[in-house]
Amino acid sequence: MKIDDIPNGSLVYVDANIFIYHFGASDFHNPCTNLLNRIQRGSLQAISSTVTILEITHRLMILEAVEKYNLKPKLVLKKLKSKPALIKDMRKYSECIESIYQMRIDILPIYAGDILESAYIRKEFGLLTNDSIILASMKRYGVKLIATNDRDFERIHNIKVYKP
Repeated sequence: MKIDDIPNGSLVYVDANIFIYHFGASDFHNPCTNLLNRIQRGSLQAISSTVTILEITHRLMILEAVEKYNLKPKLVLKKLKSKPALIKDMRKYSECIESIYQMRIDILPIYAGDILESAYIRKEFGLLTNDSIILASMKRYGVKLIATNDRDFERIHNIKVYKP
């Protein structure tokens, strides 16, 4: 289903790639920005989590370094680790993260129980760690809808996946 089809008034989990597409140049920029605007207007309720914010932070930092320093994506981590001054000089990724906290999205903590539950989810559905933690927190908060471009969530039978 398309993210434009999320019914008004719904509670939806917003995954990292939605924010990444919103902040960057992508074929999915407009639908993701439209979704975040609907949340801002109060047409939708939205949550995300600290694990998702950490993922966004890392990915945006890498994207900024590639763009700002003209680095090859596969070499960017090595370069940033060897020259930490480059990280100190980057600002854009941090400003993007700060703007997320200005949106009407509740950023929820991850608890030890979520991490323990995620092990069962990984075993049942074959999800990677962060995705299984997202699913565990969605379960704890009773969220049945997720906005994501991650096809792995389509294997989960009791949630609805909305894609850009």
